[in-house]
Amino acid sequence: MVKKVKLSFVPGLEVEFVDRNSGIQQILEWGEKSTWHPVVVFGPEGCGKSAWLRQATEILRDMEFDVMYVNPMYKEFTAHTDVKEVVAKEFAKINQQQRQQVLEKLRIEIRSSAIERYRQILT
Repeated sequence: MVKKVKLSFVPGLEVEFVDRNSGIQQILEWGEKSTWHPVVVFGPEGCGKSAWLRQATEILRDMEFDVMYVNPMYKEFTAHTDVKEVVAKEFAKINQQQRQQVLEKLRIEIRSSAIERYRQILT
C-alpha cells in the first residue's frame, strides 16, 4: 500500500493528490536503494512537479533520511535534518535583524550552490 501524503499550500488547506501511486512508489524504491545520482523532473507548467518533490521530502523524512527541499523561484526551503535543530539553537542567540541577515545569506548561498551543481550536471 502506497502512503498518501497531504501537502499544505496555505494555512488550513491540505491537499491529498490522487493518481500519484507510481510516483510515490518510485520515491520509496529510491529510498530503499539509497539512490545517489541526480534525478531530473520535468513536465509542463502546473502538472505537479513541485508538489511531487515536496511529497518526496515527506516520504524520505519518514524513511529517516536527511532531506532538503529548495525551490529558489518561490524562496521556499524545507529541511528535514539535524541541521534545523542546530540553526534553531543558534538563532535563539541572536536578534531578529541578525536572523534576517543570516537567512538572506543562506538563501544566496543555497541558490549559488544549486546553480553551480546544475552547471556541473550539464557539462
